[in-house]
Amino acid sequence: MSTDQLVLVTGASGYVASHVVQQLLVAGYRVRGTVRSFKIEEKVAPLRELVPDAKHPLELVEADLTKDEGWDQACSGCWAVIHVASHLGSLMRMADEETYIQTTVNGAQRVMKAAAAAGVKKMVLTSSFQTITGDPSPWVEGKTYTEEDWTDIDYPNLEFYPKSKTMAERAAWAFVENMPEESKIELSTIQPTFVWGPPLLKCQAYTPSMESMINILTNKYPGHPSISVPFCDVRDVAEAHVKCLTTPAAAGKRFIIYSRCEWLATTAKILDEELKPQGYALYTNTIPYFVLWFFSFFKRKLTASNFLQKLDLQISISNRNMVEVLGIQPTDLRKTVLDMAYSIIELGMVPKTSNYRGPTSH
Repeated sequence: MSTDQLVLVTGASGYVASHVVQQLLVAGYRVRGTVRSFKIEEKVAPLRELVPDAKHPLELVEADLTKDEGWDQACSGCWAVIHVASHLGSLMRMADEETYIQTTVNGAQRVMKAAAAAGVKKMVLTSSFQTITGDPSPWVEGKTYTEEDWTDIDYPNLEFYPKSKTMAERAAWAFVENMPEESKIELSTIQPTFVWGPPLLKCQAYTPSMESMINILTNKYPGHPSISVPFCDVRDVAEAHVKCLTTPAAAGKRFIIYSRCEWLATTAKILDEELKPQGYALYTNTIPYFVLWFFSFFKRKLTASNFLQKLDLQISISNRNMVEVLGIQPTDLRKTVLDMAYSIIELGMVPKTSNYRGPTSH
């Protein structure tokens, strides 16, 4: 298979999608990316500069997940589609559950239908680990979560995000299952855990991943809850998408992308040891349970996602498909943490101190 094949990447300016675009361009693929509007110059211009010496210049087209217009054109002539786009940021501010879910599910279906009409051969869908076990369902001690697990969409008070992502992924599998055999798209789905790693564009500052790191670097909170977070590296997530295109055994499979679990306070210590000499003195302490319990009466999010029940627990997750099928070894978490912090500072999301000297060997 020639890398001159045309691949569509939806939501190209996003945190994960921009890495997918970069890796595809470096590999020599022809890449077409969707953006919601060419008018948002801070997203469009840096995208074009991701790989200045690319064999094929990045092509950009306008398409919005909430509208039918543009998707047939976007998919036309494509060999593969990598659907990463999500309205996570804007939808998180919506109070209407039905609108949230319909936008996510219908957006994915729009892309699927356009891809099928265009004769696309392969599709990779960015799903979420929240489709494996979604908040507020509790982590089950002693259980190892795998791609065989699915979030129960009927779980009481299930949050909008895991419900919508689970329904969208199930709808995608059903769509492919119902396609005629002779034109059936080879579908793979990716379930990243909590994604950290270096952002490529400044416009990505308002993603949950970025906000969590910025909060640590700016000491927004006086310590860290005793939460063990299942991390993965954004570059591994992007590589998984790309490898699904060229790995025959990836067709019809789900892939959890996961490095390891780590306590938030430990990640803060990694950052503090590296950045303290550069003028960033960070909180590395763990906030006591009783403090979080008290504030849970005033902060809805502390109870809505079973936050308190997950304190001091570690979840067990299998990344066997990632390692054995796709051949991806997880990036060392220290590298993930420090590369992300330096990229955030270099992009101006967090101010440089007078002692800042930039990335060192880590």
